Amino acid sequence: MARRSGEVDPAIWKPLFALATMEWFDGDVAAAIAASEAARARDENEYVLANLGSFYLCDGAFEQAREAWETARDLAPQSYVGDEFLGMAHYFLGDFDESARLRQAAIDKVATGAPEIHEMWGNLGDAYRQAGNEAAAIDAYLRAAEIAERDHLRGNAPVADRAARAYYYTMLEQLAPSQVPESVSRGIADQLDDIEASLQTATAHRRMAQIRLARGEPAAARRALDRAAATCRGYARMPDFAELRVVAGNRDAT
Repeated sequence: MARRSGEVDPAIWKPLFALATMEWFDGDVAAAIAASEAARARDENEYVLANLGSFYLCDGAFEQAREAWETARDLAPQSYVGDEFLGMAHYFLGDFDESARLRQAAIDKVATGAPEIHEMWGNLGDAYRQAGNEAAAIDAYLRAAEIAERDHLRGNAPVADRAARAYYYTMLEQLAPSQVPESVSRGIADQLDDIEASLQTATAHRRMAQIRLARGEPAAARRALDRAAATCRGYARMPDFAELRVVAGNRDAT
């Protein structure tokens, strides 16, 4: 239906934007990129560019992802979208200070009174952690956990959000264990296998790989990362997984 809608009116971009998202969820990243580029040709806007950059990042084309997100920021400087996703590009490229700056700028641009996005705070925590600013990372992870906790307690959090919530608490256990109630820590440990078995998206599997690695389970982390990279090969090059790449390289050498 999205393809037919795009054919009915060759000037509108939204059907192709929707099609790209469907292709990504179906695991066809190349088709998602093609549909997004076609949507971009019809109307270059921050929404199309945000998704296009994500698909390029997923495919390991980091420079193309950065170009798309830089263009999104130039087109809509008042929007958080360009800064937030450009922060992701710099994170994957190893420029953690710039990633933190951009991600903080994105949070600052979110309209007052708008629902906060826990992923933005979690991403900020990652950047601060990698940059060596543990205090700021703890504050960001705490805020991410608070936002994710609200949905969790209401019982309407999707499985991917449950994985994100588990990730935030896992990182807090590493950096500030006194901030994580024992009941929460025990509950996450008990539920982790069930959460992982229900995951469907590459992004959620990537988070699970980070959780497993932080918990000292490299073999389980490798399996989770393999599931993520089956769709998004670029995720395997995330700085967080440098340890797994070294292990894999040593294994291949022997």
